[in-house]
Amino acid sequence: MLTFVASLATFAQTNLTSGKTVVPLGGLKSYNNGTTDYTISNEDLQKITQDGNTANVYLFPEGGYDTEANRATGIQGFYIDMEASKSVGVIKSTWEGADAGGNIYVTNTEPAADGTLTGETLIATFTNAQEAAKDVPAQVDNSGRYIVFVPTEATNYAWGVKIRTFAAFEKEASVLTSLEVTPSVVKVGEATEMTFTAKDQVGIALTEGVTYTATGATLEGTTLTAAAAGDVTITATYNGVNVSKTITAVSVSAPTANPDEPTDLAANVIAVYSAKYGKGLVDNNPAWGIGGGAPNPLYSSLEEVEIADGHKVVHVTGTGFNNRTAGGVGITTDYDKIHVALYPFTATEAKIFGDNAYGNAISVNGLVPGQWNYVEVDNPGNQPNYMLVELVGEQEFYLDHFYFSKPAMDDDEAPVLEAPVVKSVSPVSITLTLKATDNKSPKITYVVTDQDDNTYTTTGDNGVAVDFVVSPLQSSTDYTLSIVAKDNNENVTAAQTVNATTTALTAAPVPTQDADKVLSIYSDTYTAATTYNYGNWGQTTVVDTETIDGNEALKLSSYNYLGFELQTQLDLSDMDYIHIDVLPLQPMDLGITPIMTGPEGNTENPTSVGTLTVGEWNSKDIKLSDLGLDYENAKAFQLKIDKGTGTDVVFVDNIYFWKDESGDEPGAIVINAPDAQDIVKVTGTITDENKGTVEALTDAMIDLSGATIEATELEITGNPNAVIVVAGTVGEGNAATTTQTTVKGNRVVKRADGYYFPVYQLQFVDNPQHGLWTGFFISGNAAGWKYTRTLKANTYNTVVVPVGTDVPAGATAYQLSAYADGTVTFDKIEGAMAAGQPYLVKVDGADVDIEIEFTGDFDIRDVKEQATEANGATFQANYKKQTKSDVYVLKSGTTEASFYKAADANIGSCRAYLTGVAASSGAPEVTVVLNGDDDISTHVGTIKANGEITDAEVYNLNGQRVQNPKKGLYIVNGRKVVIK
Repeated sequence: MLTFVASLATFAQTNLTSGKTVVPLGGLKSYNNGTTDYTISNEDLQKITQDGNTANVYLFPEGGYDTEANRATGIQGFYIDMEASKSVGVIKSTWEGADAGGNIYVTNTEPAADGTLTGETLIATFTNAQEAAKDVPAQVDNSGRYIVFVPTEATNYAWGVKIRTFAAFEKEASVLTSLEVTPSVVKVGEATEMTFTAKDQVGIALTEGVTYTATGATLEGTTLTAAAAGDVTITATYNGVNVSKTITAVSVSAPTANPDEPTDLAANVIAVYSAKYGKGLVDNNPAWGIGGGAPNPLYSSLEEVEIADGHKVVHVTGTGFNNRTAGGVGITTDYDKIHVALYPFTATEAKIFGDNAYGNAISVNGLVPGQWNYVEVDNPGNQPNYMLVELVGEQEFYLDHFYFSKPAMDDDEAPVLEAPVVKSVSPVSITLTLKATDNKSPKITYVVTDQDDNTYTTTGDNGVAVDFVVSPLQSSTDYTLSIVAKDNNENVTAAQTVNATTTALTAAPVPTQDADKVLSIYSDTYTAATTYNYGNWGQTTVVDTETIDGNEALKLSSYNYLGFELQTQLDLSDMDYIHIDVLPLQPMDLGITPIMTGPEGNTENPTSVGTLTVGEWNSKDIKLSDLGLDYENAKAFQLKIDKGTGTDVVFVDNIYFWKDESGDEPGAIVINAPDAQDIVKVTGTITDENKGTVEALTDAMIDLSGATIEATELEITGNPNAVIVVAGTVGEGNAATTTQTTVKGNRVVKRADGYYFPVYQLQFVDNPQHGLWTGFFISGNAAGWKYTRTLKANTYNTVVVPVGTDVPAGATAYQLSAYADGTVTFDKIEGAMAAGQPYLVKVDGADVDIEIEFTGDFDIRDVKEQATEANGATFQANYKKQTKSDVYVLKSGTTEASFYKAADANIGSCRAYLTGVAASSGAPEVTVVLNGDDDISTHVGTIKANGEITDAEVYNLNGQRVQNPKKGLYIVNGRKVVIK
């Protein structure tokens, strides 16, 4: 914006700078930012006084990106000679500041050759406009011959200011020309704070001498109250001139009827918020907005309210609602629609944002206040897991059915359900092995119903057995379970029934640590080291005490997290571990951490306790040193357990700190099992003598930040694509500490807020045995990452790339297009291979390399794996190495493409496989036909009983004529032909 520094009574209309010469301060110079030369010519400078100019003229302040370079070589501004002293009333300019602005002066003395000004008067100031070009007038009242623009010192590290147009207008009396009024819709009887902007003929806002009146409403200052529904007219008056604007008053109240229920199939939906699709009001974050777009925060309060028949919707107080998909699931490109039902009070426009579309909104106009509006828009393909909807000008609204959808398949055939098997039972669960096969759907949904009509649901891959833990259940109880399977089109099988009895609930294991080595929080075995209260931290958790076999335990229902406020601060400097016993009633994660207070304030570092077995007591010990807290100078004043979903039920017992005096060698290497995010932590001292154990690790992410590294050199050879966390700092160069610089490979350092940053460019080389990291994204910054894969000469390959890239020279890429009678057809693609999509790639001649370099974040989580479907066949991409049953995989190392069935196939990283196909009768493999090459044809000639082709001569691939060809690939009329 601009700082206004003079009288508000006069304006300008005649352009005093049009056609005048623009002169650089300090002479015409070039600028180098360290990598790129920027040269500004005299011709460029003259463009800024022309209307409609879109070119940028760069001006660099002395305090910009490189102060010395700016002072020596950067253009320090410009001036315009108006050829005589003129009375200036308005400065107008289109400009963009990059953490810098500019000062505008008027003077009657020509600036010196070095840019020095004499007798100058400051008349206006530009301020930073980092994110967007501005076209803003500044009102002034000064005279002078020379108009001078000088960039101000940058507030950050950016270069300066980009000027597109610049004009000074002669002073002239203002005339009221236009009126802007917001909001454009108000509620009847409700006092609404309005914004009125009256402007003159050159777009300057009139802030003095303007009066405003209203018809159809009362107006006190800028507070308007409409008397009845209908038009309200606002009139601005200035110097006898009137300009009016009409807005709308509406009489609306809270909804009393439910929105219509959507009809999309649940299997084709990923919900942000919708009771129909299994997502309630969780994972919201009012402080999360969109830079350059939605406000921050969006809302002051959210609540779920019932309208009719127990149906819940979200009542929002504020301008917008943001939430994320269940479990933060990312949206793949086949989810091509976004839906939301909105009930506004005044808003007629909504904006929809995704987390990869900062500042870019899908605008929807024409909303009708006082009723449910059903919005369906195309998903722009930014693949978010967060979504945000903002109602422009609104302060209260209702929302329902906010979800993504993909098209349904044409299928009315139910799956085939095999007999369910009871695999195991526990006090609170029954584990079933379920398997169903469908003709088309890649996923199967299983619904289990007990004798009390409680339902439990899970999904699995088509034709692949899945172990499903049915919980929570009552202990020592007989259950009759009815199971059905349904496909993505909700075609349902007949029910099958199994019987099972849960076992008795048992008490937690009795701790064996010596009492004098323990600081207990909760346990029947030890005297508590302190009393505590449950902190009122906004948790959903409900705490009950339950006695099991004479031993008390805490039962946590609706569990998301729980805080213990310790009445006595605990000194943990002599403790080594924190212990907790956990009995979960469903698959879940759990974290635990003491919260310390000391000279540096309050600190915590949550961690996962690791894999939990449902229905059993899991005894977990977390090494305190792994938490990275200051136990010498700070004390524990709170304890937090977390990572629940808000719907979990879990028993916990025996929460205490303990000292380890087992006599184990201090500093011995400890390699923890991978946590819930598949990160393995290594602590202790790593030397040249014992480093082999660490170097042989095959995990995708290995955390060495808590280890002492004395080895001369340490390189993870067990997995060359491992991401290795080292101790260090985030900043210039993202440096590892000096004790961990000997670590080789893909090093990253962790920031306090949990984000990871690469020390140098991450280097991933194709290795089917070791997949790329898919746990969460790594902030790439300037270092970025690189992926390479070599495709051998004269071979066929399945290829999945983490980022879209061109098909390499010497190779041809195909995508699945059809399937019938044991033959899959692939069509040649034009253009680049898309990220996460499966392709069949043929290499002719020499080896070819796929090489991808990317400076953005490294983020190829499993949810971004894509599949191509055709006539019931599915070509599925794969990032992680995994074993699959009864799938078809490419026969590797051959010059002809075919897929064969593997009972237990090891699917490599960045590869693909087929499901939903079968070889034709008597054939050992699925035949592949390629379309799109000049030398390949899908035509098969007429074949006699003896195999002879009647309409052409046939040659084998060596050029020899064949009279009676068998099954295989031949040359007919100069084209390749498959004979089946």
